[in-house]
Amino acid sequence: MLNRKISIYIKATLILTTILFLSGCVPEKLVKADDYPSVSPDGKWISYVFDRQNGGGNSPSGIYLVSIDGKGKKYLRGDAFPGFPIWSPNGKQIVLYNGIATISGNEIIDFREKVDNKGMVDPCWAPDGKSILFTNYGNAHLFVSDTLFKQIRELSIKGDMPKWMPDGEHILSGAQSAVYVTDTAGLKVTKLQNSTGKMSYYPVCSPDGSLIAWCTDNDAIYLMNSDGTNQRYLTEGIHPAWTPDSKFIVYSKSDNKKDYSYFLWKIGVDGNNNVQITN
Repeated sequence: MLNRKISIYIKATLILTTILFLSGCVPEKLVKADDYPSVSPDGKWISYVFDRQNGGGNSPSGIYLVSIDGKGKKYLRGDAFPGFPIWSPNGKQIVLYNGIATISGNEIIDFREKVDNKGMVDPCWAPDGKSILFTNYGNAHLFVSDTLFKQIRELSIKGDMPKWMPDGEHILSGAQSAVYVTDTAGLKVTKLQNSTGKMSYYPVCSPDGSLIAWCTDNDAIYLMNSDGTNQRYLTEGIHPAWTPDSKFIVYSKSDNKKDYSYFLWKIGVDGNNNVQITN
């Protein structure tokens, strides 16, 4: 069974390519994707994954940095499966699926690998920066590790694509057609988002704790208050990431008019000031 962590843009691209192939209109230009953005704590940089699907684009696949205004693009590291590059709270490190990269002057100066062949699916720093929350393949169990990967413990709760709430005491997760928040002991699970018949995933809470963004399997991003109220559509796209001031969301969106590649965009929480970052 396909793992639900497979990126939605890959699934969408396969469906689209099949449709175009059957219609005899397969585009000649190969697909590329800028995806899984994370904004640095100072708000100046975005880490993200660039994926050359079927060889699309001229740059190598891997982890990149780009300034919030789309300038100063920087290649950091290549991986067969680069994972989800999430900034640490102090802005000095990025966690990947297989370890932690220490950044200095926009360069990786150290890489601490998690050596157990299991990796970390959807890794996420704790708000205090002292531990990392993640899942693994197959069972959607949650784990917490210290940053040296010496002490790893399994939590008594399950969840997909987990993210810490800013209080460090609750965890967001997406499961099938809903978004949930759970205390770390697993004693109280609250369903925040109403079922819409669509898969809901990648929920992320704003740094100020007031809003939660998430996306669905039809490439749409939604917002709601942190208690689940005032749910509303924001924009077309996937994998939202908050800016430190909680006023903007960086996300990935398909350019359906050209070659169906994905690029990074930024939008205000009021739905205004929607600008493209990468191209």
